[in-house]
Amino acid sequence: MAAHFAGKSGHMWNTDPPTAVTQGALHIPVDRLLSDLKGSGRGDCRWTDPWEVAQARVYAERWREHLLDWRAVEPADISSRVKASFRR
Repeated sequence: MAAHFAGKSGHMWNTDPPTAVTQGALHIPVDRLLSDLKGSGRGDCRWTDPWEVAQARVYAERWREHLLDWRAVEPADISSRVKASFRR
């Protein structure tokens, strides 16, 4: 999936949930996203526009998306934590 979005001249950066979690991220797996992306959304996926929630669900289904949530990390530390989590 990453190769598709990177295109011919882009780069892919890799990580895995355990590595990101050690840096303070919360891993949100695709199954949870699909569960929460219904109607107007549930929990952190709640949104005012059900159409946008439906679009997010389509993308999660199509691309098997999952997310890393960095909200628990101090804003000043996020950049270094993300850099420590990903490799090229």
